[in-house]
Amino acid sequence: GALTALDSQSGQVRFTIQPRPREDGWSTECNSGISIYHDKENASGSVSDYLVYAVIDIPPSNSQEKVSSRMFAVDVEDTNDGVLRWVTKPIPGRIAGTPAIDSSGLYVYTVHNDIMDGSGDTVGHFSIATDADDGELLFTAQSPTYEDGNDDAFSPLGIAHNPMQGNY
Repeated sequence: GALTALDSQSGQVRFTIQPRPREDGWSTECNSGISIYHDKENASGSVSDYLVYAVIDIPPSNSQEKVSSRMFAVDVEDTNDGVLRWVTKPIPGRIAGTPAIDSSGLYVYTVHNDIMDGSGDTVGHFSIATDADDGELLFTAQSPTYEDGNDDAFSPLGIAHNPMQGNY
């Protein structure tokens, strides 16, 4: 789950962010890429450049706790050498793929899959966090239940750009 930024000219390390495990005995892993928000014209004036990525928290094998995930947002402006912007509270299950930042920089979208108690079925969730409130989750929706009573896991999120309207 470590994030290391290198200077593009010299190759020197600019900063490293090393997430701590959620609790003693837990471990972290990262299968996420990085999403970057950059406002070229600073048109909004309210959101500075930042990046976001996900870390998965794994409980010890003798624990009754379940796997969870967290999203980390890091300021990346030239004046900020890797200042942690916010970290979400634990999100149930494993985040699938890379969180996506919307074109305004105010919202971060992610999908995560959780194993349900008892049945062992995997259920997908779609969640939206807001940069304006330090990564608080605004919305979470569960995958639909089908006629056979099963829910489905979600694959990594994909956001498409609309070239005609210029938005996402």
